[in-house]
Amino acid sequence: MTSPLSRRQLLKRGSAAALVFTTGPVFHLAQAQTPGTPDLVLLNLADLHSAYDRLPQLLSRIREVKARNPGVPHVLLFNGDLFELGNVVAVRSGGAPDWAFMRAIQREMPVIFNIGNHEGDLMDQQDFVRQARALGLTVITNLYDRRTGLPYARTFTTITVGERQIPVLGLGVNALSTYPAAIRDTLLPPDPVEFFQSAYPPLTTGSDFNVVLTHAGVVPDKAMLTGLKGVNLMVGGHDHLHLRHDEGKSIYLHNGFKGELLNVVGVQFGAQGATLTSEDLPISESAVGDRLLTTLIARQRELYLTAEDRAVIGQIGQTYTVQEAARWAVEQVRKATGADVVAINHTSFGRGFKQGDVTQVQFAEFLRFDNKLMRATVDTATLAGVMKLANQDRATRFEDLTGDFVYTNELQPEAGRTYTLVTVDFLTLPQNQERFFGKGGLTFEQVGTLTSKGVLAASLRN
Repeated sequence: MTSPLSRRQLLKRGSAAALVFTTGPVFHLAQAQTPGTPDLVLLNLADLHSAYDRLPQLLSRIREVKARNPGVPHVLLFNGDLFELGNVVAVRSGGAPDWAFMRAIQREMPVIFNIGNHEGDLMDQQDFVRQARALGLTVITNLYDRRTGLPYARTFTTITVGERQIPVLGLGVNALSTYPAAIRDTLLPPDPVEFFQSAYPPLTTGSDFNVVLTHAGVVPDKAMLTGLKGVNLMVGGHDHLHLRHDEGKSIYLHNGFKGELLNVVGVQFGAQGATLTSEDLPISESAVGDRLLTTLIARQRELYLTAEDRAVIGQIGQTYTVQEAARWAVEQVRKATGADVVAINHTSFGRGFKQGDVTQVQFAEFLRFDNKLMRATVDTATLAGVMKLANQDRATRFEDLTGDFVYTNELQPEAGRTYTLVTVDFLTLPQNQERFFGKGGLTFEQVGTLTSKGVLAASLRN
């Protein structure tokens, strides 16, 4: 087995990335575009997580966007997390609908794919890269394979429009605990900020427009924003957020979760450099989508959903968005444990509920992970720190965003009191406490044998 690369070696390879890259889309333009139309259209997706209720609609919308500007180069930038381990149809079919979706897009336009932390949900990362390349996708990543000491793919590529070359850099998240347990031992992810600082300057020398695809999360992304030069499109992911932040003439954006929207960036090149326009196109599950993909997904569900998957496990009294369902979950755990405050991270939740019966497969998509419930006694100051970082789906300033965050019930800490805080075991890991609770070194104990899925499934039955 190859010895693991040192931090210094990884950063040295980052600075050498400009010398070793994979060829990306090339558009030979016979004539200038019509005045007022973009010279390049970049479509942005991330964190689809096997969104089978929206893939057909997304495909139709992508074709509509392409038809708006015939003859203009279009490229889809996919910023990680195609698959979802909690989707049993995805697991049992090997991601057949996901691959069919990507194949259909590749027929419409080139796809540049930056690896996230869930490509390994269904297969080894090497297998994912092979299958993606077989479809014609251009794969980029700064993740290394611990077994070989080699990168899974090149760190960057270029989009060539006429005589102009646009560098596209790909960065992944370095928190191993966010990757599937089955592949963690094979991964060697460098620190994304340090890698960016080594790779970005040589990659972008002489370029007036650059693209950065980062699946690292909001916190490291903020550190990278200050290092951007010229005009950039920086696409974030991993945190399941919907946001746009302008940094000078550059745009930083996140485009949601499970295909809830398609972001479209128009790029115009002029004597003063590149000008960017951005729009978000909502994707409704109820809209009519691509017929063939709709049929394929229905067929895969027929093949792979068992009677147990389709079984009704309980009822919900009203329709909830995913945010409303998350707060319902927090309240149910609070009631079951007697806690003063319950905190569950927002990326635990995959979808909301429709009023009425809830099947096992719907429940699995709602709550993505099953975690042990853990309890700690905290003082007023500690609880105030937790509440300050919580519920960032509400109006939160960009500078205060921490990426993934916790949903909590409402409570105003009172001076001189202690409180019982209940959370999921993932958040009690030493590397997660300060990020989610604002303080490390907290001591937790397990709440009997209770788990998050066990408590919430029981709530649906009662």
